[in-house]
Amino acid sequence: MGSKITLRTVEAAKPSSSDFFIWDTEVHGFGLKVTKAGKKVYVLQFRMGGRGTPTRRHTIGTHASPWQPGDARNEARRLLEQVKSGVDPRKVEQERQRQEVDLRFDRYVQSFLESYAKREWGERTYKTHESNIRRWLVPVLGMRPLASIERRHITETLDKVPIHSPALRRDLFKLIRRILNWAIEQGDLNQSPMVGMRGPSKIAPRNRLLTDQELQVILAHTHEEPEWAIWGPFIRLLLITGQRRGEVAGMRWEELDHNEKVWTLESKRTKNQHVHQVPLNDLAIIELDILGQGAAWPRRGAVFQHKPETSLAGFSKMKARLDRIIGEADLELKREWRLHDIRRSFATGLQRLHVRMEVIAALQNHRSIHSGKTTEPYHLHDWAPERVEAMQLWADHLKALVAPQEPLELDATSAAGK
Repeated sequence: MGSKITLRTVEAAKPSSSDFFIWDTEVHGFGLKVTKAGKKVYVLQFRMGGRGTPTRRHTIGTHASPWQPGDARNEARRLLEQVKSGVDPRKVEQERQRQEVDLRFDRYVQSFLESYAKREWGERTYKTHESNIRRWLVPVLGMRPLASIERRHITETLDKVPIHSPALRRDLFKLIRRILNWAIEQGDLNQSPMVGMRGPSKIAPRNRLLTDQELQVILAHTHEEPEWAIWGPFIRLLLITGQRRGEVAGMRWEELDHNEKVWTLESKRTKNQHVHQVPLNDLAIIELDILGQGAAWPRRGAVFQHKPETSLAGFSKMKARLDRIIGEADLELKREWRLHDIRRSFATGLQRLHVRMEVIAALQNHRSIHSGKTTEPYHLHDWAPERVEAMQLWADHLKALVAPQEPLELDATSAAGK
């Protein structure tokens, strides 16, 4: 059945008891398939060789926008040019569909995490970004192929972030940019829609310091209730060691050496992916003796856990509870504070005690304050003796602060036996 396929031809075609074809008289191999259900589909029939090769059929599209007879005929001509060049349109379409699935954002980020993130990022950074991808990026960008992502989609993603979380908004912007740039490096994307796109404004550095009086208040109320058997030591060790919240929360017994009085964090547990050794002063030893129920600490396992082999969680609820306890005692802190302010106050406190900046930086696992591509290979002193001295100096300072209540001067042996 042959006729030039026009809009009138298509509309006049009525379904029959079986599928049938109308072949175009203008472009050889171009046709309209009419199914017995009444569906009308534009097709191209062709051979990848001479008469002896099998006939192949490729579906151009269903009659509807954007496929009208003229558009479908032009597409048939384009495909026939491919056939003349030895390219099978069906395989091209199959590859396009495969890429549309494989390069869909929610699938592609899994490849990004496996092939790039796990290799380049530390454990802590990986967990943070993996969580942000799952929580913030996939819900908006997930079903979109990479090539279809536009600036408006990125803006829509960032607009989901609460207004009180500007740092998160900035982090997500950088994360999306890294994913798309990696896709370009892999040859999976030609150009990033973020080229020339201005990121969120920089966040002013936080400079909240806890005064000695505020530290007294916090320390005095970490022994208040039975459920603080975990949270109390956690907060005190944050203040005693000056380390990051996640590092202290993830502390494991196999990282601790009672005899050497040192806590060793592997590179995968640190922000800068460098092994970090924290000297344990006498206050830290007391807290750990209590948690370990004596000086013979457990050989393995998490130091802080609500249930066996479950990581410590619920920091926001714990912090809110501590604030309520302090408020009920009519000893509210002067200003809003966060757990990370403890780390800043630790560093500033050591500075007030005339500890060298290099020693403070080493204690907090920051790269040398004078580091650089030229100078870093020549500055190799690890400040180990000075760090031990500084940590004990800080412990003595804390003991002087809490002398009236003496909450940190518990006898470890007797406390463990209670």
